[in-house]
Amino acid sequence: MRKKIIIAAGAFLLVATLVLVLLGSNGTSIVGKWQDTHGTATIEFTKTGEYIVRNVDFTDAGTYELTGKDTVKVTLSDNFSYTFPYTISGNTMKTLDAQAMTFERISQ
Repeated sequence: MRKKIIIAAGAFLLVATLVLVLLGSNGTSIVGKWQDTHGTATIEFTKTGEYIVRNVDFTDAGTYELTGKDTVKVTLSDNFSYTFPYTISGNTMKTLDAQAMTFERISQ
């Protein structure tokens, strides 16, 4: 009986951790398509870990992973990686890096 309780508790903690990592600390998922407030670029985070950036001058794709509480690491097709913190409130995402960009969710 004690072994079953320990296994159940471990499974619960694993699922809870995965949910928090996927949703971020405020319970809002980064998954979706986002447009910057200037209307010049879109970024997309897919459920399968793909990252797509479209700008006036280029389009590139790569992968992303959530590396911590409200922190994401993107790796583009040329293997350039960049990690940045972010916040999401409703349908607004703000990057908390030197670029300090604001995006609005345009689809999920």
